[in-house]
Amino acid sequence: METDSIFIMGSYAVGMTVECPVFPDVGETVKGTNFASIYGGKGSNQAIAAARLGGNVTFCTCLGDDTFGKEALRLFTDEKINKDYIKLSQISKTGVGIVMVDPKGQNEIVIVLGANEDFTAEDAEKLRNPISESGVVLLQLEFNLGAVVRVIEIAEEYQIPVILNPAPYQKIPEEIIKKVTFLLPNEVEALQLLEEKNIIEPSELAEKLYKRFACNIIITLGKKGCYVRTGTLSKLISTYPLEPVDTTGAGDTFSGAFAYALSKGMSLEKAIDIALAASAISVTRFGVVESIPRLDEVLTIIKGGKK
Repeated sequence: METDSIFIMGSYAVGMTVECPVFPDVGETVKGTNFASIYGGKGSNQAIAAARLGGNVTFCTCLGDDTFGKEALRLFTDEKINKDYIKLSQISKTGVGIVMVDPKGQNEIVIVLGANEDFTAEDAEKLRNPISESGVVLLQLEFNLGAVVRVIEIAEEYQIPVILNPAPYQKIPEEIIKKVTFLLPNEVEALQLLEEKNIIEPSELAEKLYKRFACNIIITLGKKGCYVRTGTLSKLISTYPLEPVDTTGAGDTFSGAFAYALSKGMSLEKAIDIALAASAISVTRFGVVESIPRLDEVLTIIKGGKK
């Protein structure tokens, strides 16, 4: 495995997407339109985002031994993603996500993890070779938590940088978070990590996270960009002002693009700029995998600047 490779472990799920005029209240039925069955799962989305930019990606997940699982394997082949470390579960079905999108492009999501829960800490222990030979590791929490924790511990042993996108939020031991290199939450997840209920300004949120977990903090802020706090940097970085139509998967695109940029040796601020441009493009299109851009598109947006 090449030293610029990206090791990503996380979820795959089939996304069942529908557009709706409003999100239904409890007990209410709302007529929707434009149903689609699409590829999804945070880990898979992040892997595709990194690969489409030209990243050398190895993706580890757990699929059901079913039709959806076979479709996923074909997808990873098409996207030129190394799938040598994907496990097939004999007891659970491939994960499924239900996504509703309103006219403003906002979304609500329910996910059934299925086979994603069957990849254990013992399975993760067998990943030492691809982890140790990678340039960066990217993880999220839409997966078996024991496996995520073990991969963080193994990466620390080999001094491999780890990006943790703590989504969807699960309580994870504080001493484990302190082992990661970059903590990449959105505002809601940042509050959950701090066990705060009141809205806090991004600068204060980042400062509190930095002091508590002693790692580099990048809080994604949607159309406002992101707030970064490291040992030498504390600033709001604006994004590219493109009109959103569907925000589904934008955070995953950011994470995957950020991992790609770091794997290529880019500076932190350059890597964040690449990630912001990629995620800004993604929200201008419907769907998740369909919305993930390629490198030439990202470079074109960056060249145009933030007007």
